[in-house]
Amino acid sequence: MESQDTWIKKIGKLPETPDEFLSIFAAIGTTPQGSAACLIMALMEFVKNENSGKKMITSVVDPSRLVDRGEGVFELFQADLKFIALQSKGKEYMFNSYVLGTSPDNAYKIEKMPVSFEFSSNKYSEAMGDCRYKIFVKSSGAATPRPVTLAKQADGYWKAIEYSSLLLDVVTKK
Repeated sequence: MESQDTWIKKIGKLPETPDEFLSIFAAIGTTPQGSAACLIMALMEFVKNENSGKKMITSVVDPSRLVDRGEGVFELFQADLKFIALQSKGKEYMFNSYVLGTSPDNAYKIEKMPVSFEFSSNKYSEAMGDCRYKIFVKSSGAATPRPVTLAKQADGYWKAIEYSSLLLDVVTKK
């Protein structure tokens, strides 16, 4: 991956179940862009259905962001879950701002499928080492793209380590 690149990632339709989500992640999670798109879709699901959203988020974040509950059960740290819930409460539109074609003018409504996300890199993207990458996600409600840091796992999939900027509010129409 070279610095100063831009990518568009199209998703045929948003997943409606954790199983559909896992199928999409299996298909596109081997790139930072694909994994970041999955993270956004998981956050979008979280504001609609917290239980299925938690499952989706858990499957796309780095193991360092998870607590082992035993017997192969891993969950997102409670502090992370509470932060996501706090930041998104009453702002169900927020994560839709990462879908191309949405805007404050249409209340970030997703009007058609497929959905597309725009990602970019810059000179800092590869500065984290061979197995880490910082990608930037375009938001129609923010002045600048928002960073997500991902780590490449031993199985070849990328998982999010740091994504707090995705949880910042976006501009709304007055």
